Amino acid sequence: MVDEIPDELLDELLAALEAEAGTRKSSGAPAAASREDTLLQGVLDEMGIGQGSNELPWTLWGFAAGFALNVCLAKYAQMASGGSMSQFLGPMLFGGVLAGLTCGAIGWGIARLRER
Repeated sequence: MVDEIPDELLDELLAALEAEAGTRKSSGAPAAASREDTLLQGVLDEMGIGQGSNELPWTLWGFAAGFALNVCLAKYAQMASGGSMSQFLGPMLFGGVLAGLTCGAIGWGIARLRER
């Protein structure tokens, strides 16, 4: 499969990776996690998480919006089915956290796009 990729494309990709590594070295951002850093911290640094000024507010608002929408949906499902709230509490909390994390990731992505 790699043999089918043109050499010019591979050379261009390698040059882009080297340019990015040079940019990170000149800006002071770590290119790879050091030994005392945890694996998670190294991944977060590679992704650039926490380097923007608007990432945290957008992420928090996204989480809150996703959680709230899920709670509203679960409450509607509970009222429509006529079941007790105790039957919907577990799925509502689990779904709220899942929806909140998803919308928080979307909010983080929007914040990153707005900074560029």
